[in-house]
Amino acid sequence: MFMILRQGAFHFLEVNTHLQVEHAVTESVIKIDIIIDCMLQLTVCDTMDSKYLEKPHSVSIEARIYAENSIKNFQPNLVQVS
Repeated sequence: MFMILRQGAFHFLEVNTHLQVEHAVTESVIKIDIIIDCMLQLTVCDTMDSKYLEKPHSVSIEARIYAENSIKNFQPNLVQVS
């Protein structure tokens, strides 16, 4: 995870060697395919194209829903989400 400030400073919040579950949110906002566009380019070129630093084109939200039963010590509770 990283953060880019308005002044252009680039900060890592965390570094993981695997593709994050949330990568689909980034892909939908920036309009890129992280696997094809970024990972393969870095493998070949060792640099990233500046198009990846452009402002997002849209907004995206990802959510995880946990169904837990607080009466049963927060054990999983299978319910239908509609």
